[in-house]
Amino acid sequence: MKYLTLLLFCGLMVIQNTIGQIQVCIEPEKFEIKADSLVQVFRYDSSVVYYCKAAKLYEQKQDWLHCAKNYRLTSDAFIRAAKYDSAFDYSQKAFIISQKHFQENNKDEIYEKSDILLNLGNVTEKKGKYQEELLYCKKALELVLKTDRADSLKIAKIWNQTGVAYDKLGKLDSALLFSLKAFDVLVKLLGENHLDIAENYHNIGNIYNKKGEYDKALKYYQKSLKIRISALREMHPDVAACFNNIGSVYWLKEEYDKALEYYQKSLKIYISVFGEMHPYVAGSYNNLEMIYDAKGEYDKALEYFQKALKIRITILGEMHPDVAGSYSNIGILYRKIGQYDKALEYYQKALKIRISTYGEMHSEVAGSYSNIGLIYYEKGEYDKGLEYLQKALKITISVLGEMHPEVAICYNNIGIFNTKKGDYEMALGYYQKALMANLPDFRDTSLYTNPKLSNILSKPVLVTSLTQKANALYLLFRNKTNLNHDIEVSLSTYEVAFRLINYMRNEYNVEATKLFLSANTKNYYAQAAKVAIAYYKLNPSQSNFFKAFDFMEKVKSATLSEQISDLKAKHFAGISDSLLEKEKELKINMNFNLTEINTGKSKKDGYATAKMSLNEDEYFKFSRHYDSLISYFEITFPTYYTLKYSNKTATVKETQSVLDHKSAMINYFIGDSSLFIATITDSVYDITYVKTDSTFEESVIDYYRSIKKADVKKF
Repeated sequence: MKYLTLLLFCGLMVIQNTIGQIQVCIEPEKFEIKADSLVQVFRYDSSVVYYCKAAKLYEQKQDWLHCAKNYRLTSDAFIRAAKYDSAFDYSQKAFIISQKHFQENNKDEIYEKSDILLNLGNVTEKKGKYQEELLYCKKALELVLKTDRADSLKIAKIWNQTGVAYDKLGKLDSALLFSLKAFDVLVKLLGENHLDIAENYHNIGNIYNKKGEYDKALKYYQKSLKIRISALREMHPDVAACFNNIGSVYWLKEEYDKALEYYQKSLKIYISVFGEMHPYVAGSYNNLEMIYDAKGEYDKALEYFQKALKIRITILGEMHPDVAGSYSNIGILYRKIGQYDKALEYYQKALKIRISTYGEMHSEVAGSYSNIGLIYYEKGEYDKGLEYLQKALKITISVLGEMHPEVAICYNNIGIFNTKKGDYEMALGYYQKALMANLPDFRDTSLYTNPKLSNILSKPVLVTSLTQKANALYLLFRNKTNLNHDIEVSLSTYEVAFRLINYMRNEYNVEATKLFLSANTKNYYAQAAKVAIAYYKLNPSQSNFFKAFDFMEKVKSATLSEQISDLKAKHFAGISDSLLEKEKELKINMNFNLTEINTGKSKKDGYATAKMSLNEDEYFKFSRHYDSLISYFEITFPTYYTLKYSNKTATVKETQSVLDHKSAMINYFIGDSSLFIATITDSVYDITYVKTDSTFEESVIDYYRSIKKADVKKF
């Protein structure tokens, strides 16, 4: 009986060992394939289970190469799921195996170890430790160079990630150098339409975006998007990343409605893939907040800010640079609504994290110093504010160089401080430096010289520089010098600014963005009209009256005349009826979906999410087709472009020619605190302005209502 029991036991052991051997031989690959398939459908938490099973079975086989690989893939899945501590643990596990078991002369093992090092770099990047990421990239490069030439695919991928690390550290020239080196090799080995090329385009776009070269950035993002949409389905996080960054370019160009479309599209994909609690979703909420902040919708902005902050603290912890970004943005919002102490509190939180992450010499730290400086400006503590702005300027120049929109912004801010203090000559010096920082071809330091409008890094920043310079020249004239030359150059500077504003309006495709631009620049025309009237009173002449009148006319007619010009252009440019019908059809479809979206949002009992989502997708699709069609009109039909963007307004002489001796034209323009009135008859003209107070708008509304209620039959 004992022999029988022993025989049965030994038989069972043999069977178990045989089954174990079969599992070791067969199942690791099956688990790995299963895990890969789960990653493809974004089920990252499930995929890690199968990668770990595969890794353990490979470990039993002592197949250290595939064991380490599967632990690395486990880490990669955790990165995608935004579980960075777990990702780091498994990446370290893979690295320890590679250190202990890999051979120095085995090429496959060298490649895998370099991939593990890059994975460790990726994890540390997500945790905000960019210097560590760079060190891992350098170690990976040293390792692969032992076996590969510099033009190998593996080295190109290391260069690509090295470029990302330098980008995060704010070392943009080094970032661009490595990214372009990677591109040269990747395109040679993989061709133009590979996903690795799309990633490289995306990274290069990020660098140009930070360098302030927004049109170049947009070009690279669109190239990346084209490849990714072709190779992946649209509801993919890599496609969402392209939408997000294209939105960021439009935000920086102050095309807020267009940016909003792309941000919303990106957010929809991220939530679909990751759910709410993910850093990418937080980033999208943060971007939406900045749009609503810029549009003055502060309650909506704060709602998105708080959502982003909650997600970031939960996933990333308190001391992460993305959390600093949320604190900074909340601070900006509180500054705009006048809660300066609260804003300062959030700015200082952001500064503490940024210095801890980057050290002093980083553009994000400079941004924090600028924000704190502007708070002290609002509080009237100008010397303290200037101290922080000078710190910001020094860092920004050190990191980004002299020629960058961020440097121009620093100069503008310091100029505004000096204007407020009444030191107009000092302010003008900084505004002139701002012009030079934004215009690589302009190097004239004379305060009385203005640039040509070419090769501009940031048009919105340039508008600020020009209008602030014009205002400072006028204040210098009015309060100190009383010199004709100062007020003359003030007017000519405003004229340059208005030419630039017209160029910007012509570049924008979204009508709401053009209206937003017109509303935001209205006060510049009011300032210029006031200066022109002062100059006319000082030097009465027909030409000076005409100039003041022209400023009044242009701000009122900008949007309307553009719409009229567009209709005239289409009529005379020879555009076929079929293309015009196509444009009409796209407009109808856009308006229909936009109406459906707005109607759904206005319902008190909520809206149908699926229907809303469909309308948003349709609106986005038709809007992009419309933009492409208008661009086609402008390129293919030069006459259309010329007629559409004509900015001519009626002159005083033309107006007088249609008036008889019994008629007069009274023209007015309402600024922030003044009402400008021009009177023209067939033989005389005059212009003046009167100050308005807080009751003016209410009085006009009351008068309008009384007219509407009047019984017209009595007249």
